[in-house]
Amino acid sequence: MGAVHIPDQLQQIIDRQVAAGRALSEAAYVTEALRAYADHIDAQVEIAAIADRAASSTG
Repeated sequence: MGAVHIPDQLQQIIDRQVAAGRALSEAAYVTEALRAYADHIDAQVEIAAIADRAASSTG
């Protein structure tokens, strides 16, 4: 996998988080952020499925 360009504004966020000790490295921070985003998307899909089932059962 090749390198990914991160906009300066996001790089500054990553740098601050690493400097504050919230992540061991830039790579660790980005990995955790991507996992959290994937979990968020999975939750949205699950909520939509629940809403669809609820709508189907009342209609």
